[in-house]
Amino acid sequence: MNSINEVEILNKRRKFLINFAYYTLIVILFCLFLRYAFQPLLPLFIASFLAIVLQKPVNLITKKTKIPKGIVSVIMVFVVIGVVAAIVALVGSRLITELTGFVDYIRLKLMDYNWIEAQVYSIVEVLPNFIKSSLLPTINTTLENLENAMAADAASGVYKFGISEFDVGSFISNRIPDVINTAKQIPSIMVAIIICVITSCFMTAEYDILAKAIRDNLPGGPNNIISTTKRVLMTSVWKLLKAYLLIMCCTCVEMLIGLSIFKALGIFSSNYIVAIAIFSAVFDILPILGMGAILWPWAIVSMFTGNIPLGIALIILYFVITVIRQIIEPKLVAGQMSLPPALTISVMYIGLKTFGVIGMFAFTIALYCLKVLDSEGVIHLFNHTNDSSFEAVKENTLEKKEGEA
Repeated sequence: MNSINEVEILNKRRKFLINFAYYTLIVILFCLFLRYAFQPLLPLFIASFLAIVLQKPVNLITKKTKIPKGIVSVIMVFVVIGVVAAIVALVGSRLITELTGFVDYIRLKLMDYNWIEAQVYSIVEVLPNFIKSSLLPTINTTLENLENAMAADAASGVYKFGISEFDVGSFISNRIPDVINTAKQIPSIMVAIIICVITSCFMTAEYDILAKAIRDNLPGGPNNIISTTKRVLMTSVWKLLKAYLLIMCCTCVEMLIGLSIFKALGIFSSNYIVAIAIFSAVFDILPILGMGAILWPWAIVSMFTGNIPLGIALIILYFVITVIRQIIEPKLVAGQMSLPPALTISVMYIGLKTFGVIGMFAFTIALYCLKVLDSEGVIHLFNHTNDSSFEAVKENTLEKKEGEA
């Protein structure tokens, strides 16, 4: 009996080590892919994505107009690229203009000692008396030192605490390597764009031929691993991305309307409403974080600095956005597969520390894709033997495959 238990324990350990090594290898390969292959292959990924997305409209137009698919594909690719470029140019130019103005505004405020002093004392004023009495001596000393330092900066023309002037020669010399590196990348960027456009046209026009070649040369026929993965991801992940893009647009519009109303009421005086709305909408789609990470600190700081009406208005705006999102999100993201918050935050942090912002999004999307593929039975990362819902989903997926075949 003991020997049987020992064998079972050894088998479990062996299975654990094999699984650990297998998943570790997958993570390492994924990291190597992001580090070395993602950027060079990005034009091909974009071309493949465009080819898949444009298949239905291209086939429909070809069927209705009898125009050759190659011509329709080229026209549709250029139309999509033109529309995206126009949107990016319009939004980007407005955003850059507002961000530049906002940076100048912050720069002027950081050079204004009276403004800094007023903000500090407005925050201290709302603190309890026992905290205020203990902090005031330190704050007074710090502000006095800051005032002397800023006065010395103004007298010498070398601004350590302000951002008014700088050594032009030193600034230019320090930026020369960056300018040279950017100039070196321009030809490769242009080549990548040209390859992306040409490949998109060919892939869109010859998508059926490429799909047939994959089906004929991989085991499983129409239900091979690549076709199944593409089908699952396009029906799940793509719908999810479209839904959250619409939610992001709704949030942006809500922020624009809310901040415009606040400005009309005289409780908000910034001229950078568009930049704030776009940044908030992008931040809102980040997992775990959301609008609360922006509006609540902003509201609290506004109240501490004496602008109580704006603080209350921001809290009301937060609840309005939250309620609207709770209404529209279940309808747009029906059947969304939730991810464990702790795992999501860990994956986001690892991706951010390893590959920056791209890694944060890439790791999160990869985690969601793995969850979808596992639940649909394409891969098997978790034990679903006792999960009747998983079996039902798997049976439905197999029935769909057989019907498409």
